[in-house]
Amino acid sequence: MRLRFDRGTLLLDQTVESSALSCIPELRWDARVSAYRAPAYRLASLSNHLGKGGYQVATPAFREWKASQVLTESSKNFDLRPYQEAALSGWEIAGRRGVVVLPTGAGKTHLAMAAIQRAQTSTLILVPTRVLLEQWLKHLEGTCLGPIGILGDGSRKVEAITVSTFESAYLNMSWLGDRFEFLIVDEVHHFGRGLRDEALEMSMAQLRLGLTATAPGEGTWRERVENLVGSIVYEIGINALRGEHLSDFQLIRVPIELTPLERALYQAHMDCFSRVRDAWAAKLPRALLTQTIPQGSWQQFVAYASRSSAGKDGLRAWTLAQKLLVFTENKRIALQRILKQHRCDRTLIFTADTATTYEIAREHLIMPITAEIGRQERDQSTAWFCSGVIKALVSCQVLNEGYDVPAANVAVILGGRRGAREHVQRIGRVLRWKGGASARIYELVCNRTIESKQAKRRGAALDS
Repeated sequence: MRLRFDRGTLLLDQTVESSALSCIPELRWDARVSAYRAPAYRLASLSNHLGKGGYQVATPAFREWKASQVLTESSKNFDLRPYQEAALSGWEIAGRRGVVVLPTGAGKTHLAMAAIQRAQTSTLILVPTRVLLEQWLKHLEGTCLGPIGILGDGSRKVEAITVSTFESAYLNMSWLGDRFEFLIVDEVHHFGRGLRDEALEMSMAQLRLGLTATAPGEGTWRERVENLVGSIVYEIGINALRGEHLSDFQLIRVPIELTPLERALYQAHMDCFSRVRDAWAAKLPRALLTQTIPQGSWQQFVAYASRSSAGKDGLRAWTLAQKLLVFTENKRIALQRILKQHRCDRTLIFTADTATTYEIAREHLIMPITAEIGRQERDQSTAWFCSGVIKALVSCQVLNEGYDVPAANVAVILGGRRGAREHVQRIGRVLRWKGGASARIYELVCNRTIESKQAKRRGAALDS
């Protein structure tokens, strides 16, 4: 009996349907080809099940590389900090499979390159954006590990070490899946919720390392990531590293009062929303209720509210309430004071939406960084910022993930929509080690609003 790789799956050359084989969880009978089929990532588990069932199975081999493409023994010494060494040891003890959670600026890329050196095998690195792809290439080019391949951003060059965007991997894994024995997934929290998960399912790689600054949440999301990449093998937070490996920082929560008109509008919107929320909550057991909406997911609440005109009005009111808090009159005044106080520092301003980003850019003559601006212009702006030509940047989401701006030492958080994960990423932008210099983070929070509760939850996540 033989297993072979077939377009992102494993095909078992059993041409007759068998009740014994049908009981193996990974296998599904494919009547189109009269053979059993399984996802490629289940290679080890499937081989184990078949062996226990008394079947002698020849497993598929990874495709060989040309001599010019083979991984070379690196002379570079990847000196690791104690926590990086502990993370790598945890990953190796777990069978070289699992997720490492390190804060932004704590050296996830350096850790991964040390893992590549130790594994000494073909490696595919998956990243979510072109910006991260370019950063990985810069780091890898000086390692002497061998030629580096690129999939994405218009390039299609495959080598024993290849960096690919998630999208390119998703589109090409049907023929890439049996070429790499080691799979590194940067920002692994993007997976586990269905979107592009097939890219991980279609790879035969049994060595897997996931990297993230914020671990996937509990429940099915985390279970799915554990199934695709492995369990969390090491996790350390910002507070454990601040002052020694990350810059120390002061987090200053600036209380913002709404004007009388803003308060009246906000309360009207929230009253409308609360009526719909309370009607939904009344339909659920008391044990499932939370502060904002009942447990069971926001999507279920939206589905409930969308069935009536009153429900739709409630959803619209929720959106308007959030929009009102994005850049209130007193947030505007507080931002002016902060920028004046830190005019000689390198400041990153984070907003909740693109419209506010451009509004601040026009008002303070600050360079905006948005997805609408071309990559070349964004790169030039960040280069000017790092060299000190300009002192501030303002962004909604683009700077959250991937951009390397080590010169930044002040962050102003005006608002956000993605909770604790986004908060940790934003704070991490100003925490790269600067020889003992500390960073300052201002979080502008509207008093007696949903922002107050959100800020408490973000703070708890930062402390954990």
